[in-house]
Amino acid sequence: MFVDTLGAAVRHEQHGVTRSALKALGAFGSAATGARDTIRSLTTATDAHVRPAAVAALWATGGDLAEVMPLLLGLLDDPITFRISDAADVLGELGPPPSVALPRLRGLLTHDYEWVRVHCAAAL
Repeated sequence: MFVDTLGAAVRHEQHGVTRSALKALGAFGSAATGARDTIRSLTTATDAHVRPAAVAALWATGGDLAEVMPLLLGLLDDPITFRISDAADVLGELGPPPSVALPRLRGLLTHDYEWVRVHCAAAL
């Protein structure tokens, strides 16, 4: 059902619905592996909210750390603050963050926006 909703939302460029469907699929974890190709295609979406939601859903549905890490690191370098925060949240869910993310997370502890600092500190 959510896979169909996701597909329809993407076709109709309903980014808010797309993001919600990605979150729902992520909540199902590995049970939503059938949607991984669609989710993977959305990790390069231009919509500011869809891209980080797709990266989070890709990880939650059993994503490969080697595939997800470059996407998360790209979000950490994004100028949009909530993308940085979303990436830090996913890194925090990974447990001890992979060492490649540590310098970026530490550097973001001095970011101008306090909520970026909060999310990065929580990830560490």
